[in-house]
Amino acid sequence: MLGNSACRFLFLDPDEDFLETMESFAKKRSAYIGKVQFTRDVRPKLLEIIQSNIPDVIVIHLDHDNEEHFGDCVREIHSVPLVPPPIVVGITDRTDQFLVQKAFEAGVDDYLVRPCVPMTLWLKLDVWARIRSLQRSFDLATRRLSTLNAKLSQSNHRLEELSVTDELTGLSNMRFMTQALEKHFTLLQRYERPFSIIMLDLDHFKSVNDDNDHLVGSAMIKSIGAVIDACTRNTDIKARYGGDEYIIAMPETGENSALVVAERLRESIFNNVLDFDDDLKVRVTASIGVASYQVQRHRSFTELIKDADRAMYLAKEGGRNRVCQYDPKKTGGYDESQSTIMTAVKKLKKA
Repeated sequence: MLGNSACRFLFLDPDEDFLETMESFAKKRSAYIGKVQFTRDVRPKLLEIIQSNIPDVIVIHLDHDNEEHFGDCVREIHSVPLVPPPIVVGITDRTDQFLVQKAFEAGVDDYLVRPCVPMTLWLKLDVWARIRSLQRSFDLATRRLSTLNAKLSQSNHRLEELSVTDELTGLSNMRFMTQALEKHFTLLQRYERPFSIIMLDLDHFKSVNDDNDHLVGSAMIKSIGAVIDACTRNTDIKARYGGDEYIIAMPETGENSALVVAERLRESIFNNVLDFDDDLKVRVTASIGVASYQVQRHRSFTELIKDADRAMYLAKEGGRNRVCQYDPKKTGGYDESQSTIMTAVKKLKKA
């Protein structure tokens, strides 16, 4: 009798005595039962009866339909959009095996021929009640598993984002940048499309941290990340490396366009004043270098990064708060071994 108390039974039968007997058995089992004296006059209301009772198990007398339409009522029951669909037990006074076959083809789950012992019927119903209870448990477990899978997917997605994202600015990190540049360079070498890199370093940023709380420095780093994001396209790849240094990869962007963007960045950074209180307003400037892809010169993305790094060094040497493009005639005192980004790229290549 396990599961009967949670299982909703519906009996559809023309025999009122049979319905009363079934109700008596149901009370002994503390089972919910709905019963309808199911005559030919009531037959057209079948769908309405199902929808109002929402049963788990339906015991229905099949003999009100002739042989041609035998089982049609079962098809109607299954047309009601209930989840899970009701279990249907058909009862008939006919012993014709052809009708038995038609009943199962119509969708009955069990089939009894009268006369049948009420206790035997209820023992069968006990089995169906257990099956429905197992179905509910399985559905609940499936929903919980689906929820857990969705949460796991979200967590994995978040972990993936964290693995390629700079936590402070929300920009990419150098791991993601180098992976993206490797893919782009494969295409660049094949199709020779325009491509530029902008690198920028905040001028004298150490003094911002030394003269103020480190929270001020962190706020500025985050703010510059937002400025970079606002001044560039969604298709550009933007990353932070080191402490106060940034790199921007710009597909389909030639030298002149990259210089325009770089100058806009320099001006926007200069105008970006963080107002902490009446006594503390912080502004920084940036030295910016630009290098554009040249098919004869750049055999790898590392070489292009190095040229942008050289250009940024020239901007620092030239007085800071300025934009310089790479010029092979102006190498200055650039020392690759002292370059933060070249050190980062080499480490990532070894990893």
